[in-house]
Amino acid sequence: MPATMSSRKMEIRWEALALVCAAFIAGCRPRASPLVFEPQARPILAVASSAPELKLLPSGVVLASLVEPKAGGGDDLFFCTSSTGADVFTQSLQLNAGVGSVHPHREGTPRLLTGKPGNYYALWTGSAPSGDGMALFLARSDNFGHSFSKPVALDAPSGGAHPYFNGAVAPNGTMIVVWIAYDRVPGAVPDTGVLELIRSTDGGRSFSPPARVTIDVCPCCRPEIEFGGRGAWYLSWRHVDPDQERDIVVASSHDDGSIWSQETRVSRDGWHINGCPDSGSSLALLDGKVFVAWYTVIDGELRLFWSESDDDGRRFGRRQDLSGDVRDPNHPYLEVVGDRLLAAFQGRDPDQDHGWANERIYLRQIAPAVAPAPTALPHGPGSAAYPVMTALGPNEVMTAWTDLSDGGSRALSVRGYFEPAR
Repeated sequence: MPATMSSRKMEIRWEALALVCAAFIAGCRPRASPLVFEPQARPILAVASSAPELKLLPSGVVLASLVEPKAGGGDDLFFCTSSTGADVFTQSLQLNAGVGSVHPHREGTPRLLTGKPGNYYALWTGSAPSGDGMALFLARSDNFGHSFSKPVALDAPSGGAHPYFNGAVAPNGTMIVVWIAYDRVPGAVPDTGVLELIRSTDGGRSFSPPARVTIDVCPCCRPEIEFGGRGAWYLSWRHVDPDQERDIVVASSHDDGSIWSQETRVSRDGWHINGCPDSGSSLALLDGKVFVAWYTVIDGELRLFWSESDDDGRRFGRRQDLSGDVRDPNHPYLEVVGDRLLAAFQGRDPDQDHGWANERIYLRQIAPAVAPAPTALPHGPGSAAYPVMTALGPNEVMTAWTDLSDGGSRALSVRGYFEPAR
């Protein structure tokens, strides 16, 4: 009996020591910094608008593009700037040529790109020059946004179908544009798309012929592009298996997009759906790691997850919860702010109106530390959709989205800063 009691006391001492060590280690881990937000969401411009895009210049000037509806039907795309830290934006230029000729569509909203100093680009879908169907357009500015070139129609997917597209400018100045085409390819999973890519090395004045990256692509989920160090390019898209399982995959290129690696499945979620999720992934790089966030359905529940890779996207770690208790989460957007990685997404507050309150925007830090839960941003009168973000500095962030209500749509924004450590 004495020996048994002595052994039990020793076990208790070791358990206590283990708890102390665990607490010490937890205290040494980095913690997510709290964000302080503006008290109210504010419109970017005092007009009906939607589909905002944001970019920060090294000078501190904030660029934005907005879609504005026309009374007679259709939409126009406008470019505006702020030199006051996003306090005030000035509407400056309409980018599309024909009035009401812009046709944004869920995952196919316009993109605003920046390249070398003073070089800005806008990509959008609109009425084809022939008047039959739609095409993908590019307008560029070589003079810090004082003027833009006449829009040029890029090669569009077969049949003039609406392209789910994206674009980006690499650190070496090469522009790439990707889209989902709808060519019929022998051996491909039926009713899937083809991911195609074009490149420009002269600031968007000319492009290479379209090159096929892969087949069996979910036809309604926007592809994503990101760039890393040492000339690494990354693409993500939603892949479709023959049994209709639709998971996010990532591929990389180290020769300016000429050859792409075999795609890596980020997570096998077991989501089988013979239809279109209309929700692509988001990519970001921080400290040499590749991060991806995505939407899926697990056991009938809508969920958002994120994962990271520390070996150039060849393998990804276990999926991590992003959305927490937020209901109906969707459309994640990753952004690096200083030395932190933030994720924005839309969803419903589970504690309001029995979980049926209007959708609003949430933010959550996921690296280098993970915030305990998503934080809801101040919201507008309607339901929020498709958030975007840009850093306003190493400790400040701006989030924008489309607010939809009975009164129409407005592009709203909220700024926040990280509370200094005390």
